[in-house]
Amino acid sequence: VGLRSVGALGAILGGVVIEYAGIGTAIVLASVGYALAAVSTAFIQYPGPSGERPEGSVMQNLASGFRLVLGSGILLPVLMLAIVAEAFGYGMLSVFPILADEGVYDVGAIGLGLMNGAFGVGGVVGAMFLAALPDLSRKGAALIGVMVFTGLLLIALSFSSVFGAA
Repeated sequence: VGLRSVGALGAILGGVVIEYAGIGTAIVLASVGYALAAVSTAFIQYPGPSGERPEGSVMQNLASGFRLVLGSGILLPVLMLAIVAEAFGYGMLSVFPILADEGVYDVGAIGLGLMNGAFGVGGVVGAMFLAALPDLSRKGAALIGVMVFTGLLLIALSFSSVFGAA
């Protein structure tokens, strides 16, 4: 939720900076942000490993992980849903610059930032909705419902000619 929230805010602010100060300024500000993150990361104290080291080679541990996923009744479907969501949901982000361009919505950098921000806000709302469900047995159905709803919204986006509806 935190990553999606920061991503949504960053997309919107990035669009505003690009629109009013230019792409160069946006790149410099992003570089400063990365530099601050790198410096602050350098000060993190690492206490060392706290548990036992896994036995076996990396390949044996990898094979064990695959056996766990394939042998579980729930992990494989969840993993497949995640792959589908990544392939179709996040792929849509690469189309946003085309939609924001003069040929479709003509909204410029601010509109592109708003579109990317809305995508992040949708991720936050979906995650909070799933986390708020009290009954664990129904979360799988709710996850499928959220993915179907997202797919329907993407289909609606493809037919929309009005930026506010997009």
